[in-house]
Amino acid sequence: MRRMSAAFDTLKFTQRLEQAGINPEQATALAEAQREALDALLDGRLASKADIDVLRSEVKADIDLLRSEVKADIDILRSEVKADIDLLRSELKADIDALRSEFKTDIGVLQSEVKIDIGALKSELDVLRADVQGKFNLLSWMVGLSLIISLAMLPMMVAILLHLFG
Repeated sequence: MRRMSAAFDTLKFTQRLEQAGINPEQATALAEAQREALDALLDGRLASKADIDVLRSEVKADIDLLRSEVKADIDILRSEVKADIDLLRSELKADIDALRSEFKTDIGVLQSEVKIDIGALKSELDVLRADVQGKFNLLSWMVGLSLIISLAMLPMMVAILLHLFG
């Protein structure tokens, strides 16, 4: 900071001292001493417009630097988050593909088991069909035999009935 002198009116101060009865040489010396004391007191404590402009430029530069550092940090975080999302996406895709594969395998196993069960049921149904067919054939044979016997016995029954009621 540059040195600033205080706005101190030495002439007016000297005139007052002279009016109070102090001789002009002493009044001038006191006024000069007072000005020097004020300058020393204020030296380094007051900023000039140029000092403020320099500080403003330094603060603006610091803000710009901070802004660019924060932007760089945000860009780095954005890249890291994107990488994390991409990794998570690929892990989820791999998990989904693994589950899909497991489901396909499980479905294949279930289809095989169902086919085996259907085959077993078809075999049982074939056995039952053969059994029913055998019983039907036997029943048909028995009905046919009964009909033949009845037909064979019909003339004899008619003769007995005619002989009894006849």
